[in-house]
Amino acid sequence: MDSRDNGKLELLAPAGSMESLVAALSNGADAVYMGGGDFNARRNARNFDDSELRAAIARCRLLGKRCYITVNTLLFERELEAAFSYCTSLYEYGADALIVQDMGLIRELRRRLPELELHASTQLGVHNADGLAVCRELGLARAVLAREVSVDAIRELSALDTGVELEAFAHGALCMSFSGACLYSSMAGERSGNRGLCAQPCRKRARLDGVGERALSPMDLCMIEHIGSLREAGVRCIKLEGRMKRAEYVAAVTRAYRKAIDAGGAPPEDVRAMHDVFSRGFTTGYYFGDGVRVDARSPESAPARLYDELARTYADGMPRMPLELNLKLRANEPAQLTAQAGAVRLELVGERAQEAHAPRDPKTYERLLGKLNDTPFAAADIRVDADGAYLAAADVNALRRAACAAIEASVRRAAQPRAAERGDVLRVPAHGAPELIAIVRTEEQADAAIAGGVSTIAVAPRSYDEDAAAPMGARYPGALLYLPVTLLSRGEREVAERLLTSGAYCGIVANNICHMALGRGMRIVAGAHMNVTNNSAALALRELGASLVTLSVELTSPQLRDICAMGGCAVYVYGHQPLMHLTHCPKRELSHCDGCRGHAAWVTDEENRRFELTNTIICGRCSQRLLNMVPTYLIDKALGVGASAWVLEFDTEPGERVRSIAEAAVRAAAGAREVPVVDGYTRGHFNRQVD
Repeated sequence: MDSRDNGKLELLAPAGSMESLVAALSNGADAVYMGGGDFNARRNARNFDDSELRAAIARCRLLGKRCYITVNTLLFERELEAAFSYCTSLYEYGADALIVQDMGLIRELRRRLPELELHASTQLGVHNADGLAVCRELGLARAVLAREVSVDAIRELSALDTGVELEAFAHGALCMSFSGACLYSSMAGERSGNRGLCAQPCRKRARLDGVGERALSPMDLCMIEHIGSLREAGVRCIKLEGRMKRAEYVAAVTRAYRKAIDAGGAPPEDVRAMHDVFSRGFTTGYYFGDGVRVDARSPESAPARLYDELARTYADGMPRMPLELNLKLRANEPAQLTAQAGAVRLELVGERAQEAHAPRDPKTYERLLGKLNDTPFAAADIRVDADGAYLAAADVNALRRAACAAIEASVRRAAQPRAAERGDVLRVPAHGAPELIAIVRTEEQADAAIAGGVSTIAVAPRSYDEDAAAPMGARYPGALLYLPVTLLSRGEREVAERLLTSGAYCGIVANNICHMALGRGMRIVAGAHMNVTNNSAALALRELGASLVTLSVELTSPQLRDICAMGGCAVYVYGHQPLMHLTHCPKRELSHCDGCRGHAAWVTDEENRRFELTNTIICGRCSQRLLNMVPTYLIDKALGVGASAWVLEFDTEPGERVRSIAEAAVRAAAGAREVPVVDGYTRGHFNRQVD
């Protein structure tokens, strides 16, 4: 039976290994999510090889549990076809759905494998009605909501009845940055969180203006006492984080949340076990306002006795499907075996029974039918009606084996994929020298960029207050409005919409899929935060309305060149790359609120590197960006990749520096061989591929 029947709240548990899968199923999970060795956001977990995935999916289907496979990383062009082949295998194995992030993979799967159910990963950053509208347009059945979405906002989204199911995290680690918009590990540690190898630099020691010990390390989410609030708000599935954690952790958390769902609350001893097995301290995250707290450190190992206690909850191994067997024997007639497991009922006919020369104890047949140790079944009820007839043990065994095999076959996926070939790559005509787009915060920066020769201004104001942001856009013909990564409330969305209908802007720079719906009818430039790493992803954004697509800063020069060959692509050539986008202000928590509009603080890591934290305000809410310590500088290198546009991003730079950078970009775009290079810069991943 489908674990989603009758509108019940689905409990989704992590499985980073086969042991964790057993722990989750033994302790009451309705569904599990797991990953293979590649293409998933927890590549450092134990994960599953191909044969283990096949077996795990089959067992889940047999038990009536749903099995979701994570294919939620960004894919390079050379990986896309292999990923599609992998997804096709997962479909054939019977996976109930795939959890996906890469827009290119989503596009290919919808075109070529339309029967496969897809869920939007939290890495896609779905957090408002426009985001759900795009999910529906993309053919996604469910969205794993961003952790920053409040209970009140979920209630509003649920009331819209978009046709997209809502899944929400209920327990586990919180990311300091908005998911899918973090490059901290990639740029500071050369290991990409977007590709499943986050080095978690945020968990290390870091001080904010000399205050705090772990200024970017939040406590863990725990909604064990608020399951009713999530259910009432319209959440269809609650998700437990933890594919990198031990099986005992999975057991403790799954057990506690199972009881909380079924009984309206978990016993104190189960909550204590959940806390003791692993906790950085618990908060309710963003569900009831900003409840995030930082300075959290990972705990010491739990006591051995607790691990032993939790291990006993799944010591019997993988749960088995209850099987009912009813054997009927009549002399000189074929044996009849009725088998039922869950909703599956089968009737099998065996060899002809003989007249018994001596009475045979029915328990002998019961023992033969009960030999199920090498199967996924457990005997629930065995009945035998022999009526003086006899059937050889070998024939009874054959009937039992046939029944088990037939039931297993009945739960396998019946349909086969209707795969189509990949379509031709859409090519956009080249337009000569690249368009120069300057993202600016202030009028001083905009004026300096124009004086330096930049053709297009994208306004990312310090405050999205209409009285300030609309006049700024109106000053620059053809200006774009750079939309913040998050528009978390209806009010924030309405502010952005009013700015776009004021006549001050001719288009947007989109940094989240929700912006694609908001910007319809205008010029849409898909920004670098859209994480485009392959041709199909660029095409997907084109099909959603983008006229220009900025490629990911995690691409190398050859990778950029290959995608730019199809035209209509932009490359990020200058800027203190935003590494994190924060909706929680560590400065306010650890120190005090300065009402910042611009520079907010300096974050110093344990290697004594300094990263600037800057602030913008929308609808009264502060949004912080952690900037890379040195700017990315590709102005003297980018002409060879063949981009249609170059993006220069300015945050706290003074006007004089903005103008000099703009002038260098104009010269380089015109083909100048020698271009001045700034002091202290990084090439990012232009010359080295990220892990």
